[in-house]
Amino acid sequence: MTTTNRQDSEAQLQPQQEINDTQQHPPNFVFRILQLTWVRVKDTRETRAYATAIAISTILGIILEAFIAVAHEDATKSVWQSIGRDGISPNSPLSITSSTDSEYMSVLISLKRLKDENVFFILFHVFQLYLGIDAMVRQSIIQLIAHTANQLICVILALVQLSETIKWNSSVDAVDEKTGKSTDRSSFYRALRFEIALAVSTAVLTLLFAFLCVKLLRQFGWNVYKRLGADPKLQARFRQGQIFLLNLKMDGFFHIVFSIFWIVVMTQEGYHYRDAASITWYVFHFVLTVCQFPAPFMARYGMLTENPRIMIVFLIVHGFVAVDFIIILQQSSSSWAFWVLAVCLAIILSITTIVFGSLVVHNFGRGLKPYVQRLFDKNYRYKFDPSANPTFINHRPNQQRTSWAIDDDDDESVSVAPPPQQQPSYNSFTFSKQ
Repeated sequence: MTTTNRQDSEAQLQPQQEINDTQQHPPNFVFRILQLTWVRVKDTRETRAYATAIAISTILGIILEAFIAVAHEDATKSVWQSIGRDGISPNSPLSITSSTDSEYMSVLISLKRLKDENVFFILFHVFQLYLGIDAMVRQSIIQLIAHTANQLICVILALVQLSETIKWNSSVDAVDEKTGKSTDRSSFYRALRFEIALAVSTAVLTLLFAFLCVKLLRQFGWNVYKRLGADPKLQARFRQGQIFLLNLKMDGFFHIVFSIFWIVVMTQEGYHYRDAASITWYVFHFVLTVCQFPAPFMARYGMLTENPRIMIVFLIVHGFVAVDFIIILQQSSSSWAFWVLAVCLAIILSITTIVFGSLVVHNFGRGLKPYVQRLFDKNYRYKFDPSANPTFINHRPNQQRTSWAIDDDDDESVSVAPPPQQQPSYNSFTFSKQ
């Protein structure tokens, strides 16, 4: 009898020893990311459906946009044939036509802009893939809503792209009638077919995302409530921090993409060969673009450690970024509607980031630090139920699930705390079901 009890005790201690070994020798960072992502994605039926919809949306979006870009390139070649050998290629998508240019030149510049929009849309689909999966891994309500809202923006952009193709196809037809030439417009019609398919598929997927988002908000909302409790002030500070982190991710995409694009435009337009003011702005913008790569990581570290000096430096740099985009808007306000909207979005993001960054600094020392997310530290296995871990062995069927095992945002001092004695039932947690 004593031998049996000793064997049972050793068997019960074995899972804890396995976890302790993992803490001392944790897997590499990439493995931790992949493992926790896999567990969170297959957590419930809704998370699996949402992840599948993200994958389908990304693949369809990239493939269709690639076909549209090829069609726009072929349309550009057709217009060039109508212009003839005497035509001069525009320097950049923001070039302005003069009265001496060919009547096809405005159409040519617009097609060049459409190709740049195609590249942006492809990058945006990749960003949406990251944003959606990351929202599920972090179980972030605000980020999930942002991802669904971005899908609606994708529908609007697809319709805008469709209208632009129709517009410039009509413009080529009008110039042909005026000049007596005949431009091959089959590429426009091919692009229209792909754009219609993109708009319809994106609209259907957006409805699916909205439905699943409502389902997931209930799950994630319960998780946040379990973590924070019913304190409305703490919940408000937590939301401000989550919005700031979301802004960092949005800035990391939109600001960097737009800044790199403007560097290319400035180079094509020869800003670095002009007067001293133009060269100064060129260098200033280049330096700010380089600074934007580490800036989100610096701000996140400042928030994690509640370091006001780091946050103040970040906010000052971001203030310069906002000023830079205001100058860009002034320089390009009359040339390209899509680019003007893009720059306005960048300015709005800069302002909101500064506002919520200031609120985050104001909330330092007010009890929020233990709830800042550290998903992939050495205690990452505590972020989910051990039975959901595909590498965890000898899990006893009668082992009870604990509330602390699903708290994904705690720091090390919280995550290593022992589980409470009174355990809620298994069915009260939808986060750990397989």
